[in-house]
Amino acid sequence: MRKLLISLFIISFAIADDHLKMVEGTFVSNELSGKKTRIIVKKGKGFNEIVTFENSNGEITNKFETDFTLQPLFGNVHLFITERSRTYSGKNFNKKEKWNTPGWKYLIEFDENFLYESWSLTEPNPQYKYMRDYDWTKGEYHITDSKMSLLSIMDGKYEAEDGTIFEFKWDGQKSLLTQKAIFPTNDGMLLGMMTVWSYDFTDQRIKGNIYNAGGDQIDMYLISAVDNIIVFGENSNEPNGGSYQCITTFDFSEEGKLKWSATNRHNQITGPLEDLSVDLIKQ
Repeated sequence: MRKLLISLFIISFAIADDHLKMVEGTFVSNELSGKKTRIIVKKGKGFNEIVTFENSNGEITNKFETDFTLQPLFGNVHLFITERSRTYSGKNFNKKEKWNTPGWKYLIEFDENFLYESWSLTEPNPQYKYMRDYDWTKGEYHITDSKMSLLSIMDGKYEAEDGTIFEFKWDGQKSLLTQKAIFPTNDGMLLGMMTVWSYDFTDQRIKGNIYNAGGDQIDMYLISAVDNIIVFGENSNEPNGGSYQCITTFDFSEEGKLKWSATNRHNQITGPLEDLSVDLIKQ
């Protein structure tokens, strides 16, 4: 038992250490006023970063350096603890001023693609967001490998006995997933809808938009993707001033089949709506 515990500890430590390597690299935040670049490298038991601010003309307006350590909190979130910091000055900001100890502490979250910075756990979204600066010429940018892969099973064409058709298609880089849906109506007409999903790094989640023939748009957001069952939340503002919401489930748990449902449907003006569901077969 003692050897097993030691082994588990070593494995856990290795995984944590491997994750910490993701904070190293160059991260960029592009804004209308200019660009902010932070270069992070390992230094002793902690890390060192150099942060450079540039205006819209590419001119450096500020630059500073910080030695810091990271304290794991939960998931990919860590407490950034400043050990010491110093500013740069002079021509092209090449002169290093004396070190000081400001004592800054804030939250950062990072993975293979992004780095987020927050000053409070109560904030709904991070205050600052950075994308890893990849060498695009070497084909290093594969954000969808880890972000959109949750929807990887959503591919192909499915049909139901009543004439309902779902067709899912990925773009070349698997960064964008589209769904063309055709529903038969009681009067024999066909109702067409198009859905587009992508990863929103600002909100840190997969989001989508449904467009119907009437020009209305419904917003979607991923709730869960477990055991080949993918669940989205939907909401929209109606032209009449009301709102609509529901829970949509794509159940691929049975090979070659898709069970689709829209439950908990509610319209602010008309009230609760009946649930919808259909079973489809992969073609």
